[in-house]
Amino acid sequence: PAPDCLVLGCTHYPMLASAIRKVVGGGATIVDSAATTAQVVKRRLEERGLSHPEPGRSGDMLFFITDDPQRFTRTGSLFLNTHITDGDVRPRKRPPSPCRNVRLQTKERIRNTA
Repeated sequence: PAPDCLVLGCTHYPMLASAIRKVVGGGATIVDSAATTAQVVKRRLEERGLSHPEPGRSGDMLFFITDDPQRFTRTGSLFLNTHITDGDVRPRKRPPSPCRNVRLQTKERIRNTA
């Protein structure tokens, strides 16, 4: 059965929203977490007087990533329709994922019961 609600919980899922909509059908509510996050950030910047004073203008873009920098520069430029250079990218070490531990524990349980 199709879900009632689907939360697009990763930053790149909104780019796939139309394909996802075709799969889940029109009855499901799709929540775009990227758009919701952008709205909250915009509101908080405005509340603190940190937004750009001229609507439609933006400052410099810096991308803090855990992905491969060259791959991000290439694909990010395509997805965001803007030129991203190596100087725009700040690689960060990926924090350990709690999901990885769950997957490993699950695989171990499957092996032990086989």
